[in-house]
Amino acid sequence: MIQFQTRLPVLSRIITSRKGYVVPRADGRVICGSTLEFAGFDKQVTADGLCRILGMALELCPALGSAPVDSMWAGLRPWTEDHLPLLGPGPFPASCWPPATSATASSWRPSPPSSPPR
Repeated sequence: MIQFQTRLPVLSRIITSRKGYVVPRADGRVICGSTLEFAGFDKQVTADGLCRILGMALELCPALGSAPVDSMWAGLRPWTEDHLPLLGPGPFPASCWPPATSATASSWRPSPPSSPPR
């Protein structure tokens, strides 16, 4: 994820594409993302990830080319090998239930039966 800080809002709405998304905030911040890298629990920002996000952000909103980068970060997404959500008891403490979602690169996908698999 990359956050730009602009003085004036450069967008009035969220822009999405197959490559990512650009989210304007009322205070001038613009948040851009994201990537999907299988790095285990490593939350380091990578040069490759930054390059992909910057390219996508400038393609969708060229005005960001002169905006300062305020911050960048990486996060973790829940993932299962079969791309299906974890439901019910498992190898977790009795008080812990896993999330019933599976994440994709640009959105959270509701677990069945809320919606069919993509």
